[in-house]
Amino acid sequence: MKGEFRSSDGERFTLKDGSSIFGGGTNTNSGVNVSESRAMQLTAVYACVRILSETVAHLPFPVYKRVNHGKEKATDHHLYNILQSRANPHMTAFNFRETAMNHLLLRGNFYAEIERDEANRPKALWPLRPDKMDVKRTRDDRGLEYYYVDPDGGNKIFPNHLILHIPGMGFDGLLGYSPLTLAREAIGMGVAAEKYGASFYKNGGRPSGVLESPQAIGDEGATRMQEDWERLHDGLENKHRVALLEQGTTYREIGVTPDEAQFLSTRKFQTEEIARFFRVPPHMLGDLERATFSNIEQQSIDFVTHSITPWIKRWEQNVHMQLFGQGTQKTHFPEFVLEGLLRGDTESRYNAYSKAIQDGWMSPNDAREKENKNHVDGLDIYRFPVNMVPADKAYERMEQQPTPPDNNSPFEQEGEDRSIKYHTQQLKPAQKRAIHYRSNIRDSNKKIIRSTLKRIFEREEKDVMAKVKDTFEERNVDETFASWLSDYYGEERETIEQEMAPVMESIGTQVYASVQDELGTASDMPTSVQDFIQDYIQGMAKRISGNSFSRLITQLENNPDDVVSAFQGEFNHWQENRIDSVADEETVRSSGAITTTAFVLLGVVTMRWVSQGSESCPYCQEMNGTVVGVNQKFVNSGDTVGEDFVTSNDVGHPPLHGGCICEIVAED
Repeated sequence: MKGEFRSSDGERFTLKDGSSIFGGGTNTNSGVNVSESRAMQLTAVYACVRILSETVAHLPFPVYKRVNHGKEKATDHHLYNILQSRANPHMTAFNFRETAMNHLLLRGNFYAEIERDEANRPKALWPLRPDKMDVKRTRDDRGLEYYYVDPDGGNKIFPNHLILHIPGMGFDGLLGYSPLTLAREAIGMGVAAEKYGASFYKNGGRPSGVLESPQAIGDEGATRMQEDWERLHDGLENKHRVALLEQGTTYREIGVTPDEAQFLSTRKFQTEEIARFFRVPPHMLGDLERATFSNIEQQSIDFVTHSITPWIKRWEQNVHMQLFGQGTQKTHFPEFVLEGLLRGDTESRYNAYSKAIQDGWMSPNDAREKENKNHVDGLDIYRFPVNMVPADKAYERMEQQPTPPDNNSPFEQEGEDRSIKYHTQQLKPAQKRAIHYRSNIRDSNKKIIRSTLKRIFEREEKDVMAKVKDTFEERNVDETFASWLSDYYGEERETIEQEMAPVMESIGTQVYASVQDELGTASDMPTSVQDFIQDYIQGMAKRISGNSFSRLITQLENNPDDVVSAFQGEFNHWQENRIDSVADEETVRSSGAITTTAFVLLGVVTMRWVSQGSESCPYCQEMNGTVVGVNQKFVNSGDTVGEDFVTSNDVGHPPLHGGCICEIVAED
């Protein structure tokens, strides 16, 4: 007989077969039979179930491996794809969890058959209808058996290890309570109110008023009176016209009864009641009456904390207990990723990342990962927050670990001692700290800039050389190539901006922190400094792309008979020499530019030039100790430094020349 079982201890019993997953129902005091199908036709119930189901379904649900002091994604684990991508050959992980949440929210329990491979490892999960399942303890009370009425008519008994069972709230330790049953009265009232409204409007409501006559006027007279009245008073154009009534006829308006006036309030209250039952904020159901810009954000956070988190904890713990073997439960675990639900606006997130990077507990790549961006080589460094420790300790730490720069200065003579020894004898401790701090900033970020430039130049070499070979291997002249090259580097400038932005923003953040430490102040980086850093990045990208274009055009003009070899030689030179020279110059230039900008904003009046101690560069020696106002230039274009070095540009901060690694400090 369908639905009849024999348990493991020989007991016979019958499982009541729910006629359909959307069948059956429960009577309520409102006289409405509440079934799943009827409940889901109520917009408030449908919205709550959909919101909760889709929210849980769309969250990433990876498997992690425990490692020292943390965790890492275990993409090679056999459950990773089942939980994250595809639950079975016919269902994605999203569809599977969405279905499961529907069962939990309406029936209070979710069951899935665990299909296992030869090694007894789960390889697929197949949802089962909760209305056709019953759970009993085994005779020895040490396990569970699941009795299932197959929709095709068969009966199955599943042992414990072949069923994934996620129960909702309940007290018997086996089954979760059915939310549909618990909320039947609230849902029933909502359905009843909806039915009443539909019936009211179906029957045309009622007439707005009646004409009453003390005399018998007959059918013909009544018809004529009605037609005349409607002709004179129907429509907006006849609104508020004066009515003329004959033979004692009067007009009586029919109003709405108090009970009918409460109809909309009743429906609104039931929507709030259902939202309260499912713990869904009213604004997510479209009720914005009490919502404001500020409290919606807080309500959304409360939704994650108090509504979603309990559900995902049920998922995590039951999946971990029932799908992971005892041998892997200590080393692996599943965990939902909630960061996406808690994301603030762009400015708030970026400010939080900036503070975390400055405080040293996040790296730039950590922040990029949270923004769903790929890692960049060299950005896994956790910066040392000098301004967050006692100043003397920070200075001692930097003194113990000096990092000499890779100085390719053309002014340096072979065999000269290249270690940095700044003229700091007459400087204050804060100025000394600033010099050493900014020197370390340059050196640590220079490697990242080199790596980024290497990647940029390799890409340009690949793109340009492909065009060059296609254009010039069979002919010597092509007037359109120069135009193509100009367009290419016009677009390349934007790409360079994007690739250089992370490291340059990191330099800006650190340099600004060093200036604050030097001046003994503490505040968030102002927007004006952030804007300046972005302007600097754009200018740097323009310099690099413009210089690349100029170099290649020169090769094109000077070597028209062998463009391929000339261009290849130029690109080889970039890899061998240009990467280092650009990295050296831009680290010093950016540090000096951002330092000067910070001085201006933080109220510094004058600043001092501090040169390195090597005597191989007489020009920097000449500049050492020079003091100017923060809005003035150390050297004007055309001035001569030393005996014979004529500057071609104004110099407001280092570098004075290629390879210069001088510094500036606040003088007052």
